[in-house]
Amino acid sequence: MPLPRVSFMPGDASRVTHRLFVGGSIVTMDREHPTAEAVAVRGGRIVAVGRYDEARAALDEDVEVVDLDGRTLIPGLIDSHCHLVSSVRSHTLYIDGHVPPNRSIRELLARITERACSLAEGEWVIVHGSHFGARKFVEKRYPTRRELDEAAPRHPVLIIDGRHTYLVNSAGLAKLGIDSSSSPTLGVGFAVTDAASGELTGELKSVNHLFPDRGHTEDDAYRYIRDVVPRLWVAKGFTSAQAFMDRKEFRACQALARERRLPLRLTAHAIETAGGADLLDALIGAGLTTGFGDDWLRVGGVKLFVDGAYMSYTAASREPYLEMACPCYRGLLKLQPSTLNDAVLRAHEAGLQVCIHAMGDRAQEMALDAIEAALAVLPRPDHRHRIEHFGCDMGAPDLRARARALGVVPNMTTGWLYSYGDYVEEKLGTARLREFMALRSIVDAGLEPCNSSDETGTEWLTLDPFFSIWCAVRRRTFGGAVLNAEQSITVEEALRMFTINAARAVFEEGIKGSISVGKLADFALLNRNPLEIDPDELREVAVDETVIGGLTVHRLNESEVDR
Repeated sequence: MPLPRVSFMPGDASRVTHRLFVGGSIVTMDREHPTAEAVAVRGGRIVAVGRYDEARAALDEDVEVVDLDGRTLIPGLIDSHCHLVSSVRSHTLYIDGHVPPNRSIRELLARITERACSLAEGEWVIVHGSHFGARKFVEKRYPTRRELDEAAPRHPVLIIDGRHTYLVNSAGLAKLGIDSSSSPTLGVGFAVTDAASGELTGELKSVNHLFPDRGHTEDDAYRYIRDVVPRLWVAKGFTSAQAFMDRKEFRACQALARERRLPLRLTAHAIETAGGADLLDALIGAGLTTGFGDDWLRVGGVKLFVDGAYMSYTAASREPYLEMACPCYRGLLKLQPSTLNDAVLRAHEAGLQVCIHAMGDRAQEMALDAIEAALAVLPRPDHRHRIEHFGCDMGAPDLRARARALGVVPNMTTGWLYSYGDYVEEKLGTARLREFMALRSIVDAGLEPCNSSDETGTEWLTLDPFFSIWCAVRRRTFGGAVLNAEQSITVEEALRMFTINAARAVFEEGIKGSISVGKLADFALLNRNPLEIDPDELREVAVDETVIGGLTVHRLNESEVDR
């Protein structure tokens, strides 16, 4: 039956009616009771799961029966690694430089010129492009510095390519104070020079701290999260997200939580690009620990950056990259081992989870060393320290075995299989290609990986969880290849990465991640059962409704439920 429109403020449990979900497939993700006939909800919590008569008996007479009409109910999905504000800024403010819709540099330059004409002289023209856009345009390259100069001669231009590679024109270099006499290193990043002329090409690596897109106010963050996050996350079936935030974003989330206007449940991980030391001091000084908060907003951990990214040649690798002029180049370290060990130990002793960005296998080894050293000082088996991007681009059997032995949580983004799986072998070689997103090996090693969009505005496809599940199962690339088919996992295993595994990654498996008695009534209602369709059709699964705390907060083809 059609559901009535609902008016409510998220988190207002007094408005929650008794609801009985019945009439379709119910996939619980609870291994003891994997399916059910009905689910009963009271006060925003699940009070019964099982047969219809059992679920109905758990509710009073005044109950709203929600007819699933043959559709599929699953636990609310959890994005275990995302960047809310930078994603919204990209979505609302920047030129769309992705491939597709762009096919050629000519199309992109026309967009840049059009935007420059609408801005005052000297204002930044910002473009957000795809991972490996240089390979995806028909020209197989990005615009040159000179082409960008011609497209916008009176404006600094910035092209963001995956948040670790940036391209600027001459005005952009001048605005940043970078010229041919500058040091080739900028912090831990570097500016690329032309081998023949020695001139700066305008390409910059791992220098995201320099750019204007990091400048937002607390009011900006408040509006972005309130107004745009529902369309980007909640509409995709996400009922919770583990978001990396700076101080302004966290304060905005606190204000939204007080007003009961958070669009989804959030676990806030503190992020600071300068190694996280200052922010870690602040968290420890405030006495905050992982898990503090309520069902809508909780403190997570702190993010520490060990290296950069594979796509910008800045992930710290055990073996040299194959395409670099220097045959010994193995990426960049943003933290030295002693600094990392100290930060991890201090966070561990303070009861804070660490989320260590370590994309290269050398960086992952350093992260494991730091966690092992902290555990030697203060043994705590259930710490659940995380390695962000573990096994995504680089991995190895010894790293998997150590991660399992140390109780580390691997956080992954399987959508990258599609985004740039075509371009791994040329940078890393055939042997290391076999370790790229080795999901089957990771699961078989006894690890419990979670999945994420890692959304920043670079790859909007990763915000569709069923696209990411399709990637994990079918392993198809942008170019149409099937990459290491033996590393495929099952649909159920892939779905667990966005549900119970993601909940466990932040100590929330007691309230989220499965349709089980006592847990929060957070669901996604799907048009098809992902466990029963051809895996090639997983990309066609759509979220008809999203339910948080027992109430419908999104319905397909409706802009938003009235609030």
